[in-house]
Amino acid sequence: MPILGPALTNILSDHLSGKPIDRGSWQSLHDRDRIQLSEAIVAARSGTGNEVRICSYDTQWPYMFARIEQELRSQVGALAVAIEHVGSTAVPGLAAKPIIDIEIVIASAYQFPPVKERLEKFGYIHRGPCGVPDREVFRCVIDLPVHHLYVCETDARPLREHLRFRNALRQDPELAAEYAALKRALADRYRDDRDGYTEAKTGFIRSVIETLPVKSD
Repeated sequence: MPILGPALTNILSDHLSGKPIDRGSWQSLHDRDRIQLSEAIVAARSGTGNEVRICSYDTQWPYMFARIEQELRSQVGALAVAIEHVGSTAVPGLAAKPIIDIEIVIASAYQFPPVKERLEKFGYIHRGPCGVPDREVFRCVIDLPVHHLYVCETDARPLREHLRFRNALRQDPELAAEYAALKRALADRYRDDRDGYTEAKTGFIRSVIETLPVKSD
């Protein structure tokens, strides 16, 4: 972990205690200090947050997405082709982890550097692909609803698969109910192992995606 001065140490300590970082404080940091603090946050949080908790559908989830989307639009503007609500919280009635999954869609790799710069200055830490090619992961550290943020190009496989699976669940309540039952069972089995939980449901997701006609995109 990098050695931080007193001011950055205080910000880090507050953040690790569960407080979002004041966006004004984050945005006023010099680039070097922001990078140091980002590295310290990533190092301190490595291996934490592995509990799997599935909740009944919350009607506030679409409103949380809309709030985050508005904030993101104010930052990236026309650089984003679209901002998509994906994952289980995007499917009405579906039980899910209470974390909003969001994809910023860009036209090409040329848009990524300015998008990355704007997101980092606004209140995000760039984490890279995190093991998934053609997808860039960002962690929010400021006062927004809990969410996962990804940036993908329009033809990226992770984006296509997220949208296809989301749309399939939206269109088929029986499929969504089957997926909800599977997630609850796996959450009990892998309660403290988020990676294990994610891997265990991959077979179901792939089986759905692979049987969908192309026109479902």
